[in-house]
Amino acid sequence: MKTLSTLFALVLCCCAIGCGGSTSGNFDCLIAASQTSDQGCLMYTGVASSSVSSAESACTSSGGTVVSSCPTANLVGCCTTTAASYTDEACYYGSGTASTYESACTSASGTWATHM
Repeated sequence: MKTLSTLFALVLCCCAIGCGGSTSGNFDCLIAASQTSDQGCLMYTGVASSSVSSAESACTSSGGTVVSSCPTANLVGCCTTTAASYTDEACYYGSGTASTYESACTSASGTWATHM
């Protein structure tokens, strides 16, 4: 499932650039269905303020769009993980099944919820 691999690749990329420094930056990254098999959105909180620009660039260079907030329509569920200095929530939309996304989430030591 391309959506999962794209979103988790973004999560890992931002983990590498978001650790350390003051943690006051937040942003959301929308991955449109035209870029992947299903729509997804990543919400980051507590990203080192010095890394927000780089993380936003990683979002757009991966085909995403930095948005003010992730949509709630057609939400299947969200996976929340916490790194040393920030939290990310990967939300999934569209035709994917909650059990598939939940399995990938728990395998990545995340917490699954069917709401934001």
